[in-house]
Amino acid sequence: MQAEGIDAVALNIGSADWERQRIADAYDVARAIGTNFKFFISFDFTEMSCDVGDIVARIRVISDNSNQFKINGKVFVSSYAGDYLGNAGWASL
Repeated sequence: MQAEGIDAVALNIGSADWERQRIADAYDVARAIGTNFKFFISFDFTEMSCDVGDIVARIRVISDNSNQFKINGKVFVSSYAGDYLGNAGWASL
């Protein structure tokens, strides 16, 4: 995919516990095989709480991973229906 100009792939996440483990698995496999391919989390706010503390905790888990997509050294995340978090919520991240 990198040869085709794809910089990273979004990993969609909601509230289910199994989703956290699959995200961890994706990062672990990428590290284990030695690829420099990048991932970023896409929070699905139609399916999960807009709890800023929870979101920050989830970001901290992946922030130092070498396969985490970053822009200018900052962790990149996205969202589906992120307007539920509001401007203040996003600014606090």
